[in-house]
Amino acid sequence: MVSYGPVAKYYDDLMSSVDYDLWFSHYMGLLSLSARPIERVLELGCGTGNFTRRLLAHFSVVAVDASEAMLSEARVKFSDSDRVSWICADMACFVADGEFDAAVAAFDVMNYVPDIASLEAVCRSVAAKICRGGRFIFDVNTQEAFQKRLFDEDVTDCARDYAHVWRGHYDPDTRIERVEMQFCCGEDRFREVHEQRAHTREEIRHALQVSGFERIYFFDAAMMTVPCDASDRWIVCATKR
Repeated sequence: MVSYGPVAKYYDDLMSSVDYDLWFSHYMGLLSLSARPIERVLELGCGTGNFTRRLLAHFSVVAVDASEAMLSEARVKFSDSDRVSWICADMACFVADGEFDAAVAAFDVMNYVPDIASLEAVCRSVAAKICRGGRFIFDVNTQEAFQKRLFDEDVTDCARDYAHVWRGHYDPDTRIERVEMQFCCGEDRFREVHEQRAHTREEIRHALQVSGFERIYFFDAAMMTVPCDASDRWIVCATKR
């Protein structure tokens, strides 16, 4: 499986329709309810740093991503900032100095965790790095999102000589969504294949509990209300014991 390689330099254009400020307001609302002051935040799956930029307005950040191509784009944006550090590593096994007051993983990051054992490993990794009372907040696509084929896209922008075609293939037995992506960007033509897993609420709750988290809450990501069967994305908030 290939993820976020050649597409890195086009990622910001791909995400240009995302309302980052709305998403950030959901995360900040949950962070603001933390019982402990928050000064230092760990960000998993930071990508090119669009969410990082908003975090940096309030906190110092250590940002982790497994794609060196994505981090290269981020470093260019923040070359003059001393409030952010970048780590290229798997989020289940990375080294970061000091403790953090909170951790976040925005925009599908936890869906890229391929199985239950890996989900527990990521949660344990986060728990080992944040302070007691620190919050871990992340969002996940649900099985409903994959069944609705929300990853299918056909986009053509003649003005930029750009096009992409995405097709998702969902296996309800494994709960794995395989997204085949074809890109045409000027003279660049390339393909990427991404795989995401629809974790259940029970799996997420168990992974957090065995890793030392409590007060685990799920929200419908669109409205920040109690989730229903039609919710296609959750935001999860847990507190380290």
